[in-house]
Amino acid sequence: MFEKGYLTLGLRTILAYPLAFILGGALLILITTVSFGILTGPCLLGFARMVRRAIQGEEVGLEHAFSGFEDGFGTALIAGLFFSLIVVAGLGFFVIPGFAMGGLLIWIFPILVDKPDYKFFRALMEALE
Repeated sequence: MFEKGYLTLGLRTILAYPLAFILGGALLILITTVSFGILTGPCLLGFARMVRRAIQGEEVGLEHAFSGFEDGFGTALIAGLFFSLIVVAGLGFFVIPGFAMGGLLIWIFPILVDKPDYKFFRALMEALE
């Protein structure tokens, strides 16, 4: 699953568009915090779409960070609520289960970027495979 060079690719991607990634990420964190986690899904989906654009060599701007609030908003909202609920519940049962569930469920959002026709449950099942 993990191949050599992912960390380098990630760092190179962020450094190619530092303003978009740093400012966009900070704004998405602020939106998630102010909404008490309700908008986690659309924020993560927008960030995943921004990463995909950068990796594919397309231009990335701050506006791309908010693309999760456009197409696929409902699915992202449901996925984000489920993600937040499971991670918080896992953190309540000690810290490690929360991190483990977060690590498993975070893959829902890149799957929704790659397969925008997927609904929540189908993306969840693929993330857990």
